[in-house]
Amino acid sequence: MLYYRQSRKEGPAGSVTVVCIGFYSLHGATLSPVQIFFQRENEMIIDRCENIGQYRPILPGIDAGLEALRALGETPAVGRYEFDGGYFMIQEGDTKTIPEGEYEAHRKFIDVQIVLRGQETVAWAHLSELTEAGGYDETKDKQMFSGEPAQCNVIREGMVWIAFPEDGHKACRHLREQTHYLKAVM
Repeated sequence: MLYYRQSRKEGPAGSVTVVCIGFYSLHGATLSPVQIFFQRENEMIIDRCENIGQYRPILPGIDAGLEALRALGETPAVGRYEFDGGYFMIQEGDTKTIPEGEYEAHRKFIDVQIVLRGQETVAWAHLSELTEAGGYDETKDKQMFSGEPAQCNVIREGMVWIAFPEDGHKACRHLREQTHYLKAVM
């Protein structure tokens, strides 16, 4: 299982995010954490799936997850799947409008979502721009927020988006017309 903690350091070239990532083994032992320095502009990461390898330093275990996803074939069934180091869910559905529902954010885990078929729009806002809309659910590692999107991004088939604990996100949305999607959520 992966855990995540971050802090910001100001420097002459601006701010840099320091991320501490560690692992828990399946037997409960804590393995040593790894520190990674990288620059982000307070936005979630959006990229093509073929580029996901360049995020390995901040997504330990991603290779095992992708291998397990590939093993499901071209049309994976909806459900939850375990792999060595974690799990992912295959979700399918129709998008909703941006105003429907609330934002969510996770404190412990990094959210990796890969659109396998169709497309979705993801509304994003930094947590500092949102208002808490409910308490933190530690079991689900989820807290809900309300507010206006800072940006909306269309994520098409073959794309991945990565949300960090400070990223409020509202997935499975559309701007104009409803779309159908099939995606993996790690």
